[in-house]
Amino acid sequence: MLNVLRRNSQHWLVMAIIVVVIVGLAFFFGYSSRQSAGGQTWAAKVGGETVKMGEFLSRYRSVMERYRRQFGGALDEKMLESFNIRGRILQEMIFERIISKEAENNKIDVPKEELRDAIASVPYFQKNGRFDMEYYKTILNYNRTSPQEFEKMQRDELVRNKLRDLIATSGKASDEEVVAQHKMENEKISLSVFKVTVPELSASQVSKQEIDKYLSSYGKKEAESYFTANNEKFKKEGKVQLFDDVKEDIARTLILRKKQDELAEVRTAEALKMTDISRAASLFKQSVQDSGLFSRSSTGLNKVPGSNANDVVWAFGLKKGRLYSRQVAGASYIVSVRQVQEDNFNVKSKDFRSYKNEFATKRGSQEYISYLNELKKSWASKVKYSPALASSFRSEQEQ
Repeated sequence: MLNVLRRNSQHWLVMAIIVVVIVGLAFFFGYSSRQSAGGQTWAAKVGGETVKMGEFLSRYRSVMERYRRQFGGALDEKMLESFNIRGRILQEMIFERIISKEAENNKIDVPKEELRDAIASVPYFQKNGRFDMEYYKTILNYNRTSPQEFEKMQRDELVRNKLRDLIATSGKASDEEVVAQHKMENEKISLSVFKVTVPELSASQVSKQEIDKYLSSYGKKEAESYFTANNEKFKKEGKVQLFDDVKEDIARTLILRKKQDELAEVRTAEALKMTDISRAASLFKQSVQDSGLFSRSSTGLNKVPGSNANDVVWAFGLKKGRLYSRQVAGASYIVSVRQVQEDNFNVKSKDFRSYKNEFATKRGSQEYISYLNELKKSWASKVKYSPALASSFRSEQEQ
């Protein structure tokens, strides 16, 4: 783990010193010393641990001092308050206690030598490639932090990192899972596709008998609904016509629409019986388009307007040599698999080991995030806020 820390030493130092500034930047403006007094000696309690009011106030005062030097008056109180930052800083301090408690339960500790080596390896505290104690103290003093405070903060950080590493080991994966994931990411296919269209039928193809039959049955309600939804279409001299005056025209329109849909269904059924998509397209007088190669990470299908990631997932379930229909954004398409670009990745591939390690790391990170989310939920009801702060953090408690 120390190797990881050394490689990322600047990152966790910044997280430890500078990001705390960002987290706590609004507290000074939103919570006055007068309010915080009130006889309260603690800010929050959780699992037998206490966030002392003095510690709470000390953190925001020190970070605000640094923040003033850096930004001056660039941010006003309203802007800061909108981010609910003062709630966030207390939540962060509470969660530090929870993580420390979990680490303690897992018997995780940081020996003095490990802490010393971790701090000494930080380039931020080095001169000419070597740790410099005076330089170290100067930097901490400039940031209004004592060596004792900083070392406690770093010890806690190391403990949390160890806990994270412990949880992340659950990210181990079998060779089969790794190969399957690589295939998911790298296999590509292309489709042949055309849009289903049928010629528009003419009004003369609907008889008076069909209209009368339609309006004497369920069709009348459909016609009335269409009339209500499309009033603007039935205006004459600025006034909407009566339904009885236009009902036959509406019935004819709806009957034609139904006939066209039925024709499209019949033609589509005929096309799907074929294996040659070009022959199928000729039934509709359409030309076949090539979607081009795409992977499972694609957001949609080329040549199919309105398609999305769900259509991509569907496409990867198709078999070569068959035709399929798909409704997308109100239109119907017929598709077939044109090309499959196989992924030949296997356990003997030269990059297998590094990919497996990367896969396990990602999975471990996901496991750790899930772990933290569950941890927050399980501890939420156990947190007690100081009466002086409870109302300020009500929204945080509810989350």
